[in-house]
Amino acid sequence: MKRPGGPGGQSRASARARMSDDDAEEGGASGDWEDGEGDPCPACGRLYRTDEFWIACDACDTWYCGRCAKMTEKKAAQMKHWRCGQCAAPQ
Repeated sequence: MKRPGGPGGQSRASARARMSDDDAEEGGASGDWEDGEGDPCPACGRLYRTDEFWIACDACDTWYCGRCAKMTEKKAAQMKHWRCGQCAAPQ
């Protein structure tokens, strides 16, 4: 799976579980991602950590840490789509 701000990988809709080293084996990112790699969360500025859940918006493909997205792995697994606050806001 694609990591926050990382190149390539599966679509944002399939990024519903904690991103782990096994994700690269599923045809996603090239190589293992480590703490601090990728773009920071646009809401809080935190950098990616391998022990944290992150989720990508299905509309804009921007990655957010689970805390800012108010999302957990369990909740995300039950959702078909997730949109960030900007994309979910009425136009």
